[in-house]
Amino acid sequence: MSNTHPSRATDLPAADPARAGGRGARPDGTPSGGHEAGAVWLVGLRHRAGSGVLVHHYYVVAGTIAGVDALHRARWWAAQPAECLLRGDAAVDGTWAEVRRLIRDTLGRFRLAARTG
Repeated sequence: MSNTHPSRATDLPAADPARAGGRGARPDGTPSGGHEAGAVWLVGLRHRAGSGVLVHHYYVVAGTIAGVDALHRARWWAAQPAECLLRGDAAVDGTWAEVRRLIRDTLGRFRLAARTG
């Protein structure tokens, strides 16, 4: 699975390559040797639309070891100008996030890990 997010993984900040992919990472932040070196996460962030309705945006983040790193990358993506434009410049709610690990079975299918906490 690759990073297919519209903001592209190549947009990751150059000053933070260790957090993006860790040791042995390529310049785009993905670990060398595929995503087996890290986990795949589904990260949900939300904002309030102009109508007042809460809207959830989900990001698939691959190549990180910990959920906190996946959250960091998703928040970084959400702060990019193209993402802000898609949200109509609505601010992301910093008090809420959903981070769930995507687990791949032996047939290559993904499923969401159970929620914790």
